[in-house]
Amino acid sequence: MTDDTRPRLPITEDGGQRMFSAAADARTARHMLSAIGDPKLGAPFWWDDCLYPWEKETAWLRQYLNAAIEHVEMYADIVVPRRYFEGMEVYIAPRPFFTLCRAAIESAAQAVWVMYGELPAKRVERHVRLLHKDLDEHAKAARARGDKVEEAAALRRRDAIVERVGNLLTIDLSKDRLNYLDLVKPSAKLVERRAEDFEVLWRTSSAAAHGKGWFVDATHETELGEEYEPGYFRATKTPREDALLDIEETACHFVLAAVFRYAEGIGYDAGSLIGPAFERTLRETTPKPGSEARREELIASMRERVAEINTQTAANRRSTRDVADR
Repeated sequence: MTDDTRPRLPITEDGGQRMFSAAADARTARHMLSAIGDPKLGAPFWWDDCLYPWEKETAWLRQYLNAAIEHVEMYADIVVPRRYFEGMEVYIAPRPFFTLCRAAIESAAQAVWVMYGELPAKRVERHVRLLHKDLDEHAKAARARGDKVEEAAALRRRDAIVERVGNLLTIDLSKDRLNYLDLVKPSAKLVERRAEDFEVLWRTSSAAAHGKGWFVDATHETELGEEYEPGYFRATKTPREDALLDIEETACHFVLAAVFRYAEGIGYDAGSLIGPAFERTLRETTPKPGSEARREELIASMRERVAEINTQTAANRRSTRDVADR
């Protein structure tokens, strides 16, 4: 028989409220994206689809955002369940927690990086670069599986891209070395974070996903116990609440802001969509016993949050020249 040695982190009242708010962002992003239809005639990203009408940019942007939402929704459903019952406990395992948030940031960052292109030609170029790498990875997976038919089909689609775009591209796709960090760092601007902040979050979350030891040093408190050998001590590692809150709040808010920007880019009034989506989220979530007042506070603060996202989006739309362009 073994003891359950998983670290227990009692969440403070403030921490619990912030987790509830982050989960609300994740679910609001889902409801908001579901309310968005096809690109409207004459919208900025509609022109991009006209420029490259094959694998449409708007469809792939939506796919990236849907993937990001799936990740943060799973986090939300575990940490802040939609329904509570008496005596219910939730165990938060730090590594999967960070891994889900990292996956959400990576997925949404692809869409944000494309949307930050100032002109249709630049956005299409970025879309095509991601598409080319996507199909290349598909071909590699088929090759490893020994499926020559699927590999050939993926390679044909990949190579057709180069023929279609012609002079639109300013780089050689076969030599493109674009990686996730190239997308994540410039996307930090969307939520008014520094590129270096996003890099730290991304590297820390990657360490969590890959089982690296330094993840624990960076995100846990250590309490030394028995010295069982000279210089060696039993130690208890407890996750830090601030580290958990930073990654979850950032990921959920980032995904919601990305959906907001996408809505505006395809011709929708994002400000009019986010309010009803947020209200629906709160109606569908039963507050933890004793936290009913918090839901009322969230509803009251909804307009302020909508105004904040509107302001950020407007500022980002006016100036994207300082976003890294690789």
